[in-house]
Amino acid sequence: MDFFPDNYELQKSESAYFKPQDGENRIRFLSKIIVGWEMWHKNKVSRFRKDEKPILPSDADSKTVIREFWSAIVWNFDLGKIQIFNITQKTVQTAIFLLSKDPDWLSPGLYTIKITKTGKEKFTKYSVMPGQKKPLETHIKTIFQDTPINLEELYEGNDPFNSSSNNCTILIHDSMDSVVSNPQSVKQKNVPHSTTESIETITPNCAEFLTQTLARCSQDYQDKLWASLMKNPGINNFEQLPVEYYKRMVEAVEKNAKENDKKSANTQLDDIFG
Repeated sequence: MDFFPDNYELQKSESAYFKPQDGENRIRFLSKIIVGWEMWHKNKVSRFRKDEKPILPSDADSKTVIREFWSAIVWNFDLGKIQIFNITQKTVQTAIFLLSKDPDWLSPGLYTIKITKTGKEKFTKYSVMPGQKKPLETHIKTIFQDTPINLEELYEGNDPFNSSSNNCTILIHDSMDSVVSNPQSVKQKNVPHSTTESIETITPNCAEFLTQTLARCSQDYQDKLWASLMKNPGINNFEQLPVEYYKRMVEAVEKNAKENDKKSANTQLDDIFG
């Protein structure tokens, strides 16, 4: 006899801050990003503005870290709630920055972002893919308006959720939804110059295989591959990859993934046997 009721699933713990979980995570940016420096020291975090980079304290140890951070308000589709995303993962930062500079995608607030997390601890990998552009749902706007948040409070070490409605971070979608609604104002992906020209792209299953394989590659390789891909007009994710490129792409990505798997396995052995 089962100990739990039929179809019971363990509930995820919910936090005010978004942290990518294992597998696919879907979010939508609701605010512009603020940037600065984050210092972890003695199990305590302090944040500073971009022009106020801190120096290591005199009692710093091996666990003291200073790194760039980004922070934004996001909608977590998996939990159905608003959260703050403190972005420190370099792979995620690079992908979001490149999307924001691509004239075909523009601001990441215009579409859903899919962040896939694989691996554990120092072997953790992240991949980022944009979704379809569409206006923000009305109920999400309403929840945002009812949840005053001031990201600037992070610099002061205060709770950004404990903010007055007169001093809160602004929703970016009021000025952006018109861009999504007007197809003439946004350059479309995979639209050839000639109406008779057709570009055959790979299937969603092939795109998913590439995504999972790339997640096993080194972070440096992932950054370079996405930077190279996004230089090609009409290619901003694997689902837009022309069929003619697929075989060469798979061979290259699988080669790096296998090399990285071997390197990771050797590192694990060194950790075990010293």
